Amino acid sequence: VTVDAHWQTEIPGLYAAGEAAGTFGVYRPGGSALNSTQVGSLRASEHIAENGRLDRPMPRVTLPSIRHGESNIRSIGAELRREMSRVADFDRSLSGMRALLSRVSALSDRFFDEAVIGDDGETAELYRLYDTVLTQRSVLSAMIASGETIGTHGSARVDGKGDGTGGAVRTTRTITRGAESVTAEVSPMPDPELWFETLLARSVSRAKSKETEV
Repeated sequence: VTVDAHWQTEIPGLYAAGEAAGTFGVYRPGGSALNSTQVGSLRASEHIAENGRLDRPMPRVTLPSIRHGESNIRSIGAELRREMSRVADFDRSLSGMRALLSRVSALSDRFFDEAVIGDDGETAELYRLYDTVLTQRSVLSAMIASGETIGTHGSARVDGKGDGTGGAVRTTRTITRGAESVTAEVSPMPDPELWFETLLARSVSRAKSKETEV
């Protein structure tokens, strides 16, 4: 999920951090991921505290009609997991992902006409499956856009080809909204003089110099 400098999403008042926020990057190194999670959560909480509760009317939502009969939600979920693993894991197929995206997009449009539950006890599972369908639609769109423009990079091998970046650092990012994904330039790097590592090394050097003088 895309977030701003306060880890707020495009929905005012809704924040995302950790695995839910798109701040780790393609290589997702452990230290950077941990730092991003901690910093993001802190900045979100500070922003919430500074701005207080949003006072806006509750949006009106029309609930879909849920079909009852012979349940098929487990078979649909198994199919989607199987196909996702087959064409969109670490070894990805562009043609396979395009076909699966077409299937998932069609399913998302008519989900509550196609999905059937046996009784009301499966309602929560039905909505989890719907969330899975929408998530797969966005993820597949992003994978295809990245595969078409860059190809193999990071941990993703696309159509059995070598690294499409030629070993260079990727300078673009993939932005996804719904089922549409585009490639855009990344934000510029901050001034190296302000990096934590730079300031820490400078502080350590000064401390050692003072110890030597003493």
